[in-house]
Amino acid sequence: MEANYKIREMPFIGFATVGHGWKNEAYGGLNRMYYIKGGTGGYIEKGKKIPFVHGKMYFLPFYSNFVLYNDIQDNLSVTYTDFKLTTPVISSTVYCISPEDSPCIASAINTFNLLCLSQKRSETETEYLKNTVTYLVNEAVQAQPQKIINDEVVVTALDYIHSNLSQKISISDIAQKCFMSTDGFIRRFTRHVREPPYSYLRRLRLRTAMAMRAEGKVLSEIAEACGYSDASALLHAVAATQE
Repeated sequence: MEANYKIREMPFIGFATVGHGWKNEAYGGLNRMYYIKGGTGGYIEKGKKIPFVHGKMYFLPFYSNFVLYNDIQDNLSVTYTDFKLTTPVISSTVYCISPEDSPCIASAINTFNLLCLSQKRSETETEYLKNTVTYLVNEAVQAQPQKIINDEVVVTALDYIHSNLSQKISISDIAQKCFMSTDGFIRRFTRHVREPPYSYLRRLRLRTAMAMRAEGKVLSEIAEACGYSDASALLHAVAATQE
């Protein structure tokens, strides 16, 4: 099944230059699109630092739990937008989009860069930017298999889970947010995501914890960020997956 990804909201648009020691993580249910103008930086995927390439674009789905960094004495210059999608991209992959992929993509990247650099955008220009980002998102993901989720209840649940990972949320809490009974919610979520919500939440917490550990974060900080009561509870959860 294919999804036609569309922009629901685009709260942040602009350009930035960041220096040594900068780090930025996914937040608030927002995806991010970057055009790399110059400088040094990159993203962390599965604990590995992958540098940005000048002149290319990067689509970072919210569900990839991305971390951006610049740890070298060289400023990173970007144009960017944060946005929400009507249908989420459920992926742990960061997508690289290159002008060499096609003339249409090259034109879209140029349009994106110009509109993000504009100090004053009209409503028409903002709508044009939304359409451009929509096109780039669809081009970025079309060649790779995705879990396509069009169900509004499940999208609401996923947004809630990812935005509240540090909280001690239960499946009944999530079901209540979706105005469903717990049993009905579990069946609906499992049908669309292909695993039960408690399994998805446990796996997400552990994956996020592993990524943070690879970045050198201390156990107490990881436990707090991932919804564990303390470092001991985190270690117990990790050990349980290895039994």
